[in-house]
Amino acid sequence: MSTKKKNLLLMSAQKVDLEFATKVAEQCDLHLISVVDPVEGIHLLDQDGASLVFADCTNESQYQALEQAIQDRMGLFSDKINPNLFHFLVPNERNLAKLRYTFESPILGNLVFRDESTLTELIDRYSKVCAALLGKKTFELSAFVGDSAETQSVQIEAPKQKPDVLQGVKDFMLRVGYHPRLASLATSAADELLFNAFYEAPVDEFGKTVGKTMFRGGTSVRSLFKPVTLQLAFDGKSTGIGVIDEYGSLNKSKLLAGIMSLFPDDRRKGRAVPIGQAIGLSLQLRQGASLGFLCDPGNRTLSMAFFPLQKKFVDFRKSFRFVVTQFYLK
Repeated sequence: MSTKKKNLLLMSAQKVDLEFATKVAEQCDLHLISVVDPVEGIHLLDQDGASLVFADCTNESQYQALEQAIQDRMGLFSDKINPNLFHFLVPNERNLAKLRYTFESPILGNLVFRDESTLTELIDRYSKVCAALLGKKTFELSAFVGDSAETQSVQIEAPKQKPDVLQGVKDFMLRVGYHPRLASLATSAADELLFNAFYEAPVDEFGKTVGKTMFRGGTSVRSLFKPVTLQLAFDGKSTGIGVIDEYGSLNKSKLLAGIMSLFPDDRRKGRAVPIGQAIGLSLQLRQGASLGFLCDPGNRTLSMAFFPLQKKFVDFRKSFRFVVTQFYLK
């Protein structure tokens, strides 16, 4: 049996990216291949493949160079191009409108908002995320937080149970040391994730959303809801909140459109602002949370929000962030 290591391919000239990729490769037991030119990088990807691809997309011209290299070598929609593998490295920018080119990319899988001032914390957290992604398809929040994490899990049969569950989330966040404003923000994220699981995820045989037509008290249509599971995981440094639904109906285009919907120039320029999946989570991301979405089509979706432990809200807003999207093939 071959013991050859799998590859992490880095395409960047930035020292901070090399340090980041080197540490992630070490912790995930990957062989690092580092190049500057995306043309060379895509050539290597075509020849040898990679388990993870980190690409410097600090500005739109750098992203366009990456996209053109892919188009010229294999084509953007080639079977060799799996968006799940791509991790775009971008500035820790609060004005997400400046990163629209990444959200609208057909090969977007994951976004890493990196900053030298938080690089150590980012390496620690994102190495765990990458390790989880490299494993078998996992729908356990703890895989993204760490084996030593304190975990809680509750199954929710109907939306009417949400108030008690959300109070439990807030109590948990306060107990482990979060600032009250952060605890409230995390509770709002849990509320949004549960709302999406109950009202956006249910679809009929044609893929049409049916949850919004249900009576939102949940009592009279309880039999129409599939139970959802809420998970909490805290490792002393960060808390993850995860919600699992048993539909697997998350639409990537709608998800990313929802995150983009609160870009400050959208309404001014007359762009349509979608409602539904991820709009509330867009606010969480802008404030400082990280987000993750894993979807096994037709089976289940795990939606996650991560909150680094901070006692001051201003420090939370300076934290590193990431957005992970993994959509598995049927």
